[in-house]
Amino acid sequence: MKNSIAKKTSNKAVKKPKVTKKKTKTNVVKKEYKVVIKLNDKVYKFKTNDIAASILSVKPEFLKTRVIIEVIKGKKKCERMLYLQRGKVLFNNRYALEALVRNLIF
Repeated sequence: MKNSIAKKTSNKAVKKPKVTKKKTKTNVVKKEYKVVIKLNDKVYKFKTNDIAASILSVKPEFLKTRVIIEVIKGKKKCERMLYLQRGKVLFNNRYALEALVRNLIF
């Protein structure tokens, strides 16, 4: 006896555990904010994640009245009224827009 402890070997292939890939659901991004913009006697409503883009999408050529921006997230509601001069600054100055959005977000 060459080796007192003999290893048993077999010619059978070793079975690998099966790995099943789970199908994941695609992440659907919910629209977090409801934005209502009132200007020039018109009302615009959006459901969005980007408040700034929603505001810029309704940029008027000529602003003749005040601007009222209302942001709703769940049960929370924030409303800002901007008079004519401040409304013009909002649509023409991106820093003013960023500051307003930052203050509107809860």
